[in-house]
Amino acid sequence: MAKHLDHIFEYNGVRVPLKIYKEWRSSTRISMASKFIILRVPKVLPGPILRQEIRRSEEWCKAQFLNKPSLLDRYRLKEYRTGDQFRVFGKVYTLSLHPAKRKTVSAKVKGDALVVSYPEDTDEDSLSSLSNIISRTLAKAVFHEFSELVHQINRNHFGEYINDIRLKYNRSNWGSCSSNNNLNFSTRLLLAPLDVITYVIVHELAHLKELNHSSRFWNIVESVMPDYQKKEEWLKKFGHSCDF
Repeated sequence: MAKHLDHIFEYNGVRVPLKIYKEWRSSTRISMASKFIILRVPKVLPGPILRQEIRRSEEWCKAQFLNKPSLLDRYRLKEYRTGDQFRVFGKVYTLSLHPAKRKTVSAKVKGDALVVSYPEDTDEDSLSSLSNIISRTLAKAVFHEFSELVHQINRNHFGEYINDIRLKYNRSNWGSCSSNNNLNFSTRLLLAPLDVITYVIVHELAHLKELNHSSRFWNIVESVMPDYQKKEEWLKKFGHSCDF
């Protein structure tokens, strides 16, 4: 893994992490990842110039946040409280947190309760992993029903062979389909309304027939869900709110 320098700046009360990578390159590049800002700079760069680039990166990020406030939510530390509720695939689970003398986090579903045990000395890094285990545990709890819906839609509209269905935390897309007929869905999708979930399933199943986004592909999607564009619009407007 490439080495990097860590830097943090604050915007509207949110601590935004910046990772600085020194590479063999001639120019500077700034980008926003899901958990931090990435600044790529030439490997041989004088300290004063590097500090200028860091300040320039901060100003660039602040302009992005001002233009689109929802971007800042990526870097906001998630806080959990007993009693928090997650509506996942039409079911509501209530969070129950239990600090314990342990080194790792564990979670399980008991009825409609999501019970999480975590180390008493939990720090920010541990909190970050808490969202991951919550998403995995809830995805496991509803996987059977989710998988059944995928197969049902396939039987009714597509009739294609499905090799495997997986739910995994992913921020880069809502779903994907491989040439091996594997269907992958982000656990974040489970927090969306059922009609939106259904659209993403239809979208990925259509890829079993057309592994592209050609006009033929969109015709297949539209034949199954004529108002699919409304679902796409929902994801664009409110998709950022679907996160654990």
